[in-house]
Amino acid sequence: MNCVDISAMVNRLIRQCGTDNPVRIAKELGINVMYTPLGGKKYGNYIKYKRVKTIIIDKEVIPPELFEFALAHELGHAVCTPDENTRWLDQYTLGINSSIVESKANEFAVKLLLNDGYLKEYLDISAYTLAKSRGIPKNLVYLKAWEIRGSAEAG
Repeated sequence: MNCVDISAMVNRLIRQCGTDNPVRIAKELGINVMYTPLGGKKYGNYIKYKRVKTIIIDKEVIPPELFEFALAHELGHAVCTPDENTRWLDQYTLGINSSIVESKANEFAVKLLLNDGYLKEYLDISAYTLAKSRGIPKNLVYLKAWEIRGSAEAG
């Protein structure tokens, strides 16, 4: 699977797995999720070794409010760039100037956690409030905001 159209990929996965929960999606796709200390300020990592995909999350380091986003980010690596054993996700890779691979993983995570169904369920709540509730860093909400704006203008 290659994420040329990340929004379409996210929508397909949500339909296929019946959820937008990154832990459940990983399980449905046969991606291992491990919780273990990684050392330093590393939140998580995605690796593929001998065709086995594994997401590693350091629950001791990651702030609880970023857990869901970090897991969705690593899931983005597993789905969008499965053969790229990426650099560790830490506080520095959440920015706009990160590599293309990191940007795709960020976009995937934002679009998964702020998917259309979720936004429709909470129409009276701002995208920024919903993003905060799902651990999405404020500086990344723009990855979904243009879609929200576009659908509002079309409606």
